[in-house]
Amino acid sequence: MWKKNEIDQQKKDSIFGGIEIIEQLREDEKLGLLQSEIHDGYEEMDPVEEVCKDNLQLNEEGFETIILNTNNVPGIIIRCVNDKDRTIEYIDGEVEKITGYPISDFTNNNVRSYNSIIHADDIERVDKAVQESVNNKQPYVVEYRIVNKEGTIKWVYEKGNCVQNDKDELIFLDGFIFDITDRKKAEEKYYIVFENTGTSMGIFGEDSIITKCNCSFEKLSGYKKQEIEGKMHWYDFVSEESKKRMMQYHKQRSQGTGNPHSEYECDFIKKNGDLKTVIVNISMIPNSTKRIVSLIDISKRKSTEEKLRNILENSTNLFYAHTPEQEITYLSPQCRELLQCEPEEAMVRWTEFITDNPINNEGFAITKRAIETGKRQEPYRLELEGAKGQKIWVEVRETPIVKNGVTMSIVGSLTNITERKNAEEKLYATYNQLKDAHEVLSSVNEELERKVEEKTQDINQLIIQKDEFIHMLGHDLKNPMTPIFTLLPLVEKKIEDPKLKDMIFHVIKNTRRMKNIIDETLKLARLDDITMTIEPVKFLLKDEIQSIIDENMNLFNEHNFKVEIEIDKTCSVYYDKNQFYDLVSNFITNAVKYTPDDSVGNLKIHSDCKDDEIVLSFVDSGCGLTDEQKENVFEKFYKIGTPREGMTSSGLGLSICKRIVDKHGGRIWVESDGPGKGSRFYISIKNLVEDKVKYG
Repeated sequence: MWKKNEIDQQKKDSIFGGIEIIEQLREDEKLGLLQSEIHDGYEEMDPVEEVCKDNLQLNEEGFETIILNTNNVPGIIIRCVNDKDRTIEYIDGEVEKITGYPISDFTNNNVRSYNSIIHADDIERVDKAVQESVNNKQPYVVEYRIVNKEGTIKWVYEKGNCVQNDKDELIFLDGFIFDITDRKKAEEKYYIVFENTGTSMGIFGEDSIITKCNCSFEKLSGYKKQEIEGKMHWYDFVSEESKKRMMQYHKQRSQGTGNPHSEYECDFIKKNGDLKTVIVNISMIPNSTKRIVSLIDISKRKSTEEKLRNILENSTNLFYAHTPEQEITYLSPQCRELLQCEPEEAMVRWTEFITDNPINNEGFAITKRAIETGKRQEPYRLELEGAKGQKIWVEVRETPIVKNGVTMSIVGSLTNITERKNAEEKLYATYNQLKDAHEVLSSVNEELERKVEEKTQDINQLIIQKDEFIHMLGHDLKNPMTPIFTLLPLVEKKIEDPKLKDMIFHVIKNTRRMKNIIDETLKLARLDDITMTIEPVKFLLKDEIQSIIDENMNLFNEHNFKVEIEIDKTCSVYYDKNQFYDLVSNFITNAVKYTPDDSVGNLKIHSDCKDDEIVLSFVDSGCGLTDEQKENVFEKFYKIGTPREGMTSSGLGLSICKRIVDKHGGRIWVESDGPGKGSRFYISIKNLVEDKVKYG
């Protein structure tokens, strides 16, 4: 800490030398230095004040008495006429010491007048002060500069009074002049400190009027100095609530009673009405009735404290601080809700809330490591027991407060994780249950896989048997039918007996029907074979459908059936051409089969070409479908009704259509408004380029 005599030594060379020293001081050291300077200045002024107090009311007799005791007067005694030059009637005392000139030079203005040595910048102000005193018949006090014989400027303090005769007429001006140069130098030093301390400061007397304030006070208040000094009371800046407390302290200081605080918080009123929170320090100036007040603006700090307090008090966390010896120094109010006890109670007996759970030892070790290293450690968990015996789990985060390499305290927060901990335990229990279930399922899966493998082998065997059966149909059943189907028409032509001929006709009809069933069954079986591949090629859709229509034109003409094609000529597809033929043929023959004999049939084939697919529709005027029929129409051997006279149905045609569409990755569906209202069959064909077609 700086000592005052050291600072004085460094300020001797220059008045402004003190600024560098001041910048190195703390606020409390600056304030102490400033008060010391002010006290020194006023102590130097005391002898002047005492002499003037005793000799304000001068008269002829009193003046003669002073003259007889000139050696006891520290300054100059002067009597002059109230003329332009203030002609001196009498002058004595330390004249030569102060002015450098002998007394004889000034007596009756022999060589020079006293006014001639007053500084040119001050002479007008001095004359004004004296004349106002004369006019008001009041004593005058004025400080000014003189230029002595060596040309050195000195500051003097003059206090005088008007001397009148019995007729109340002015006779002389009597007064005292004192050298106050040293005091002025002290004041200049004080002024440097006063203005550069960084603390808002002011000086006021018993009337509380501020006689002096610094720039910091000016900035804090929002007023200009000229608005404050000599005009405003110190209490004008204090809120009513703070004023009552300050008045009590002021009274105690004045009377020397009680133990008034010299430093406290106060609400400071700015010019615009805003309130600032300041720390006030008021002290008496020794041997004076004046006081010096210093103000430190802590509004930002108070605002920050309030925000932090709100955060702490409204947080879901519990905040605390403790010494390295585990002594709790702070515990936020949230502990009451967490532990169901008063915070003060928890601070005293907080260790009683910690359970014997071994996990807590790990937390103590982490705290110990934080204290020893002075570094923040990883969060840890503690198990606590509330006042009512309930288990409470908290997550602890701590930060060591380190000063000069030594951990002074630990601050931390507790987060209530009881619900999370309970959830974790439930999840862990569920995990164990799932783990056990997984082991059981694994065992079951192994058994299922074994059984699936067995069944797969059985199915593969059945597939082999099915293939053999299909081969048998194709070879052992279909082949014998060929000569029968070929010879029967020849036999029919040679028989003349009508009855026998009719019997042969029905045999031929049923033989044809049997062959058709065998052909379609074989066709469907091949489509169900997963190893079967298809061979798509590109062709124009309209041309291919027109070709199929032309082949069946005799069928249409025979049954008075009309077919319309609405397909874009440029529309092309990639499809297995043979299967496309079977697909379209089935839709065409079905349309003819299920159109009543007594009505004109109609079939409209339309295409809707989109970016990613082509939708081909077959709209007929046939018997229509019920909802149940629409659900089952694509099933094997499902028949929707009786076909027209002379035509048969195996119930496999639409099943074959569905397999063909599925093989090509498309969709097939049917719509109908009901029986007798026709049907609308749709198929979608993927619109793909040739090198991307992958069917199978």
